[in-house]
Amino acid sequence: MARYTGDYLVDGNSETGRGCGVGLFNVPIEETCKPTPWCKENCYGKKGYHIRNRKTIAIGAERRLKLSKSDEFIEFITKEVLRRKFPWIRLHAIGDFYTKEYIQKWMEIAKNCPQTIFRTTTKRRDFKDVILELHNLPNFHIRESLDPSRTKPTMRLPIAAVNTIDIVKDKRRNFFKCKQNCRLCKHTCWCYKNRNYCFPII
Repeated sequence: MARYTGDYLVDGNSETGRGCGVGLFNVPIEETCKPTPWCKENCYGKKGYHIRNRKTIAIGAERRLKLSKSDEFIEFITKEVLRRKFPWIRLHAIGDFYTKEYIQKWMEIAKNCPQTIFRTTTKRRDFKDVILELHNLPNFHIRESLDPSRTKPTMRLPIAAVNTIDIVKDKRRNFFKCKQNCRLCKHTCWCYKNRNYCFPII
């Protein structure tokens, strides 16, 4: 049996704020994402900070992926969330859900940590049923990611959309604009489960 040591949740980034109570869990893009054509050209994980620090980021992401495939994943992450008292967890600022088993593991972690609110976005329509089941937990918020090459939602989830596509203009959907600074918007993504939001191309 492998022994996993150390912390796996990063305490914030430039958007969420460092040391502000947001734990980040990222996994490798290439091994987990099912990108649209637009994503291939505009992936957040292949720009700026992620390029400048790609070796360090790649090592951390691979380390988390390895843990997520292990039998110890649920127990280890549950203990870390409780020990570090994270009020918010952000999954997959880079990466995505990659198997139904992986999604089900997050379901157990969220149930074990009812005081923590988890959120993520996804393009994995191939796992629709289990993703909806995860979103239906009171403390897990998932948004379907839309972009110029995939403009129509199909998953009965709230939406995270690039701000240039037409759906954002639909006033009935009540999109809020991401400030790219979680402290400024007071963690709206976590506090309002079914709010749609839009964001600029980075």
